[in-house]
Amino acid sequence: MSNIYQKLGIPTIINASGSMTELGGSVMSPRVAQALAEASQHYVHLPTLKLKLEERMAGMLKVPAVCISSCATAGIILSAAACMAGQEPDRIKSLPQAEGFPNIFLTPEVHRNRFDHAIQVAGGAIQTFNTDREKFEQLLQRPEVAGVYFTLSWFCQGDYIPISVAGAMAKKYHKPIVIDAAAQLPPLDNFRRFLEEGADLVVFSGGKTIKGPQVSGLVLGREDLIEACRLNNSPHIESIGRGMKISKEEIVALYVALEEYLNHDHEKDQENWKNQLHFIKKALSPLKDLQISLKFPYGPGYQLPYLELIWDHRILRPSASQLTQELVRYEIPVYIRFDKENQEISSVLIYAHTLKEGDEKEIVKALMQSFYTKNQG
Repeated sequence: MSNIYQKLGIPTIINASGSMTELGGSVMSPRVAQALAEASQHYVHLPTLKLKLEERMAGMLKVPAVCISSCATAGIILSAAACMAGQEPDRIKSLPQAEGFPNIFLTPEVHRNRFDHAIQVAGGAIQTFNTDREKFEQLLQRPEVAGVYFTLSWFCQGDYIPISVAGAMAKKYHKPIVIDAAAQLPPLDNFRRFLEEGADLVVFSGGKTIKGPQVSGLVLGREDLIEACRLNNSPHIESIGRGMKISKEEIVALYVALEEYLNHDHEKDQENWKNQLHFIKKALSPLKDLQISLKFPYGPGYQLPYLELIWDHRILRPSASQLTQELVRYEIPVYIRFDKENQEISSVLIYAHTLKEGDEKEIVKALMQSFYTKNQG
């Protein structure tokens, strides 16, 4: 039986790259998809629905308050707006113009990344700091500083002032701490961990491992700042978040997805993912020049197993960039994650948490075809 994408003439893919936005985030469970469909058949007062489910989510997660956003990036924008404009109507209306009130966000040098553009979208500016705590405290005392921004991700590596230390210092000067934890699940403890360490607002994606709609996110934290997030959000017309709408269908689906995620057997998932990766590793073992390691990402979250494939592409062709391009042209397009490539060494990553049962066999076929075709003779 053909699916909706095949009817539209769009090929479905094998996603071994993880819950990437470019590849659709994640696949919703039948129960979540059904909730979304049912919600589409009725009218509802959206602010009432949103607030009611936010209150329930806060109880489920055992956090002070929750604001539903249209994605993690939107959650960062709303968090920045909340720190700059608070609940003041004139400031809310003025964003992203932030002249006359604090708009600088301090961020560790090692946490600079392309996603922190969201701070600038809200009207904020970014200034970096390093591990010098005395200089950090001096920066906190500047009146133009609106808050402190951390990005916890596998691609933000290096030393920085711990959240617990920065949080204690920032509270002395009433500067809130915002955490981009978009992909920092599992473990489940991270829903509360960063708040307990001193953060004031923590942002998670709803469309990655929670497996809600891709256009959904959660901001958790201090009640007054969460209320400021709401006031800076849709449906308020004169707000930075007016265009970041999330529908009644997506709100309901996210709620159901979070219920499922909190009650899910995560240990069984880890076992299944490792089994798929071990299958791939064993099947690729005839390629003697290929180094294969089972790993977990850097950092406090996103603890999902993956395979790292490293090889000298002067000896074993193709290179990482050539391989990833060839796999997307396979009869069933296969997406793995490009890692790095220099004049000698290539590496790619293969994630299992976005694979369906049996996908691992197709991945092996595609990889073996590419390597053997390039290295015959």
